[in-house]
Amino acid sequence: MVGESLTLERWTLAGWKTLATVRILKPGQGLLSPMRLDYDTEIAAVAQCIAPDPGEDDDDEQAPVIRLPFVHRASSCLSGDVFRTCEGEPVAALLRDLIPSGWARRRILETLAPQRRDGPHNDLALLQRATRSPIGDLRIKGAFCEPADAFPPAALDIEARGYWNWPYVSKAVVSKGHGERPLWAGLGAGGESPKLLVNRCVDGGYYLDGNEPADTPVTDYWLVKWPRGPVSQNRRDILRAEYLYLQALRDLGFDVPEVRWRESALWIRRFDRGSKGERAPVESLYNVMGSIGDGARLSHTRVLDTILPLASDRDEMLSEYLIRDHINRLLGNCDNHGRNTAFHRAADGLHLTPLYDVAPMVMDEDGIAWSTTWPTDWLREGRPDWHSLVQRYAEEPDRVLAGLQSRCAALTELEQTDAWRELPESVTRHPRVMPIGLPIGLSLH
Repeated sequence: MVGESLTLERWTLAGWKTLATVRILKPGQGLLSPMRLDYDTEIAAVAQCIAPDPGEDDDDEQAPVIRLPFVHRASSCLSGDVFRTCEGEPVAALLRDLIPSGWARRRILETLAPQRRDGPHNDLALLQRATRSPIGDLRIKGAFCEPADAFPPAALDIEARGYWNWPYVSKAVVSKGHGERPLWAGLGAGGESPKLLVNRCVDGGYYLDGNEPADTPVTDYWLVKWPRGPVSQNRRDILRAEYLYLQALRDLGFDVPEVRWRESALWIRRFDRGSKGERAPVESLYNVMGSIGDGARLSHTRVLDTILPLASDRDEMLSEYLIRDHINRLLGNCDNHGRNTAFHRAADGLHLTPLYDVAPMVMDEDGIAWSTTWPTDWLREGRPDWHSLVQRYAEEPDRVLAGLQSRCAALTELEQTDAWRELPESVTRHPRVMPIGLPIGLSLH
């Protein structure tokens, strides 16, 4: 069979282990190529003969199925049957979560292929060279070609404004002796805003993810984010608002990671890494939906049809999903595409990750449109009809409605938080940012 093969590895307590082989049949087409995934046959020894997964039918109910537990599968949208070949866009969606995107992709291609236009033809090279340390617990084996000692650890001087504050260690700075780093170091997060993954080690130094000193424990894992380019005061205000939004929501008891503000950059503590370096399975909504994505429009109801059967607690997932959509609408976060929602895959099913990427993007100069929307027949007076949605999707509607009312009550306290009082006036006076929000009973009749 022609094509290129990639080895997909999964992190375990015993180290990185081969999970599957992915074959890209037409490499020049990148993620648009036909492709297939086959689990490594050795993992059959740790798989189980178990009942079908939620929402998945077996062709022959009488045949024994050697199936990986849900948490150990390549992704939520792919079969756990060890001896079944998975094909098509769901496999590409898994790789799309690993491959650098947006600003990180452009930064890597500046070095990897400076004379080439970007496009799907670059996907394979990026998978082979730049997916050693993405978000989550998966990586592509051998996704680097430098010797282990080619790039000695080079600490970041985060206190030096000219060195650090915008938005990447420049070639000029590197040439002055601050040290070069691997092509992929720190670039495991995607998106149009510049982002770096930065780890603080026990020696007190900060390093790009993957460029830490050997055998030196990491104490803190951070994602650092700067304003989108080209930078304007408006975009600085949007990023500052994102920090304050997340801090306010965290103060009100919502599931938000620790956030910090330093030198015009937002620091978010990573939720895919444990205190001892453990890696948690994380996948984007696009991946769960089996879609390559890149801004593709989604329907909220189609999303619910997909994620609720996989949820560890269907009603809790429904309540949390609805309130997060509510928060996006209140705070003007129209950039609600399928990579700004993510899930942890656990033994008992899917869980939403903590909130992240909540910013007043209605203010952005690019005029960003809502990517995930409600079908018109699920709207009442232009807003999602929570009562009808809960009756349609909930197992215990009263429990879900009570949870929504409680969360809405908390949101009415937004203006009273210290973080909200620090918001730039450009945000608080924007007509599409509503701090108090809609009345609690609006859709709960």
